[in-house]
Amino acid sequence: MQVAYGLPLDFHDDGTPIFNRGDFIRDPIPLTGDNNPVIYENLILPEHRHLFPNIKFNLIVLPPATDKPTSAYLNEKNAFGRIIQALDPNCSAAIQLRDAKTIVKRFYLYHINPMRLVLPPPNFETQLLNNSTERPARYFEIQEKDEKRIFKELLELDGFGYKMKMDATLDPNPNYDELPIPEIRQGLEQFRFINTRPLYTMMVEYASSLQSLQSPQFFSGAI
Repeated sequence: MQVAYGLPLDFHDDGTPIFNRGDFIRDPIPLTGDNNPVIYENLILPEHRHLFPNIKFNLIVLPPATDKPTSAYLNEKNAFGRIIQALDPNCSAAIQLRDAKTIVKRFYLYHINPMRLVLPPPNFETQLLNNSTERPARYFEIQEKDEKRIFKELLELDGFGYKMKMDATLDPNPNYDELPIPEIRQGLEQFRFINTRPLYTMMVEYASSLQSLQSPQFFSGAI
């Protein structure tokens, strides 16, 4: 049995997962975004479910880009934090903090090396991106089970304050009234000692630390 990233998984070339245990199979669920991103939710093995009654562990797959990057919205002004790990070299993520509907206070664009982490704190909005026309971009995500994925305002605004182009540069979204200078980063630097380990493996080993993603101490310095 193939074990990839601490899970009984294998992958097709297009990023579609192969589930190697019958009690582990999940169907893809469409995510809001461009070029048909999908999510496989709650990939917690039966033997570990008692450790995580309050969180989901998800796999997100963004197909290759077409005339614009593939994108997926994860949340709008979420009450909880989240953890994201990149699995491919073409993974990017934008996170922003809005003061009002059309006013952005902070904007970050991460180009994330494989196994690197991004931890958007509570109240930040998150969008995943793939500007490769040749390969999918895969991500692991940890989220609170109580989170509701709501995108009404983002859809009315036609996306985030800045939009990533195919060359990974940013264009301001004219639907916003105020935008900050964007900050470009390479993924979390504070957690280098865990940046080479699969997120699921870390989740199981540090289960007590992940019982609630609402802890402000857990997310201190996350961005």
